[in-house]
Amino acid sequence: MVAAQAIAKMNLGRIDQETTANIGLIRGGEATNIIPDRVELIGEARSRSSAKLEKQVEHMEEVIRRTCSDYGVSADIKVSDSYGAFSLNQNDFVVKLACQAAEAMGLEPRLESTGGGSDANIINGYGISSVVLGMGYDHVHTTSEVMPIDQLVAAAAYVVSIIENS
Repeated sequence: MVAAQAIAKMNLGRIDQETTANIGLIRGGEATNIIPDRVELIGEARSRSSAKLEKQVEHMEEVIRRTCSDYGVSADIKVSDSYGAFSLNQNDFVVKLACQAAEAMGLEPRLESTGGGSDANIINGYGISSVVLGMGYDHVHTTSEVMPIDQLVAAAAYVVSIIENS
């Protein structure tokens, strides 16, 4: 009940254009007829703005602490930094290369910033410029996620075009 109350009080989902937060895992209990002695929540917050990310994490921690205090229980909160945000512009080499490869295929590139997290965050964190390429998925990160075969074939052709244009 305490965990449910804390989650209900949190600002979650799409916070703003740069910031997202979720509680993705909830674990606890041994049986359906026993009140669990501990519950584990695993969540994440991400933002393209370091200040907004810090504010969101502080909010989530404060809600957990306050809710636990209201019910006379304690919380052991651990926060880890999985990856940092990155920002590239249209003049960066990898962006130009991706655009040139798309144009060589007769496609019009569309540059967008996202609030997602990917291997590109980690690679950019090591100082190696990396972009995320849209690959034609439908219903991304849902139970209905699919990638149509024609989009998979187009993604492979795009990779070949990137190699040929580098």
